[in-house]
Amino acid sequence: MRGTSEAEQRAYKRRNVVERSLNAIKQWRSLATCYDKLALTYRSAADLHTAVNRSALLGDRS
Repeated sequence: MRGTSEAEQRAYKRRNVVERSLNAIKQWRSLATCYDKLALTYRSAADLHTAVNRSALLGDRS
């Protein structure tokens, strides 16, 4: 990115990671519970998705 400071580039990268992570959670949640719109179910699905992703990361370590 031309014309931007190093701090702005780091902030953009962090925002991008957060946005992509949230989009992945939203997409996974829509597949898992596409008919249930309760806030509790949404939060539970997001927590479950996080646990699945973290356990997959831990399983890859030797």
